Amino acid sequence: MPLTPTAETHRELVDQAWVMLAEQLEQFFPDTQLDEAGGSVTHAGGPHEPLRRQVTPEPGGGAIRIDWLGRAARLVHRENVSMLASEMRLAEALTSAVDRRFCVALEPRHGVDDTAAFSLEDDIVAQYLGVVEPARLVDALATLRAAALSTYENRQLSTGALLLGTPGDPADPGREPDARMPRYDRRLSTIKGFHRLCDGLHTLFVVDLAGRLLWPADIERWAHEVQGDRPLPSPCAEPYVAHARATLTGGHACLVLMPSHEIKIFADGQFACAFSTARWRILDVPTKAAIWREAVGHDALAERLFQAALDLSEERHGALFVVLRDPASADLLLDPADRLEPRDAAPESQARLGALPRQSRRFLHGLVRGQRLLDLDIHVLESLAGIDGAVVVDTEGRLLSFGAILRVPPGTPRSRGPSEGARTAIAHAVSHHGAALKVSEDGLITLYIDGVKRWEL
Repeated sequence: MPLTPTAETHRELVDQAWVMLAEQLEQFFPDTQLDEAGGSVTHAGGPHEPLRRQVTPEPGGGAIRIDWLGRAARLVHRENVSMLASEMRLAEALTSAVDRRFCVALEPRHGVDDTAAFSLEDDIVAQYLGVVEPARLVDALATLRAAALSTYENRQLSTGALLLGTPGDPADPGREPDARMPRYDRRLSTIKGFHRLCDGLHTLFVVDLAGRLLWPADIERWAHEVQGDRPLPSPCAEPYVAHARATLTGGHACLVLMPSHEIKIFADGQFACAFSTARWRILDVPTKAAIWREAVGHDALAERLFQAALDLSEERHGALFVVLRDPASADLLLDPADRLEPRDAAPESQARLGALPRQSRRFLHGLVRGQRLLDLDIHVLESLAGIDGAVVVDTEGRLLSFGAILRVPPGTPRSRGPSEGARTAIAHAVSHHGAALKVSEDGLITLYIDGVKRWEL
């Protein structure tokens, strides 16, 4: 039988618990800092007392207070921006998961659940999403990670799973599963070629509530039969619209492993979480898209630019979109050679068929001169954004420039952050003149407003 810890051992375990909590907060909240706070409202929790915790937003929403095991701390954004509701929910899930890991050490009478044997980070994600049978999700994530270590004909694998939130497959209710089918877990990775049966993009393995492997499914057909043509709550990268739609109702979740080893999770009709660059990111696309729309002040324009950013992010192509509050700011930020002049201002010598323009950039401008951004097909917009430089528009959607090398006006406040790339520095600087949406080549999308990093996804 486990021994009841002494008071001294209890204090040491509490120290370890807070170290683990701080490490996880740093992983999931990289733009925040954890400060000590006094006046804990929870009991110190002696070796024979029940564990208690409380996670609450502070008045004004600028910080999250965590009271746990007799100690208290404040989680605060370094940019002094308000905490999102999803961040509050994540802090609660994170604290709960860490608490359960130390529950047995501090209180031996408590039992161990199925998730304790898996990655703590995966357990936190499962708690945050609130999926049916969370142990099944962490098991599936372990399966995808095992697949990521494998290759097929010297190629990295891509695969995925659809975790059902309902008894039986709603797309095929009359089909009886084979009782001999195994659980969807990492042991399946030992079967050569198994993960190649579903590529994650078009096809997924269907997994039931017990974690048992059922059969492969075409995700677009499955989503259409189960969810119909219901609209999504927020934009989604074009290749994964069906994955998001499949999870609109029913508590279903889609997991996708990319050849780059990135893992995507779709839940509640949206791209919910992503694992890349050795950490999980909780995305909350609906809230962040709403902040972007408010900053732009033109819903259709904001949605078109946001969709382009998502698609470019998926392609790992860098870009920068700037929506100027005052079109006159273009005189400060743009070189005259980068301005899209009105159609009737183009020199006739350059308009003649077959004439070679002196300035190739202005010649390219003629391809879209006089058009508004909403007049452009989304794929044309993404092609323009793919040219080195920025796409600049005003709040009415007038296209002022593309491929522009932006100038930083004298006296513009500089970023206080660590060393950063040129695109990040420019996005921070020009955001004093309007909303700046930056897409980095590692797939991250960041919004800057008034020199402040508002969010990242």
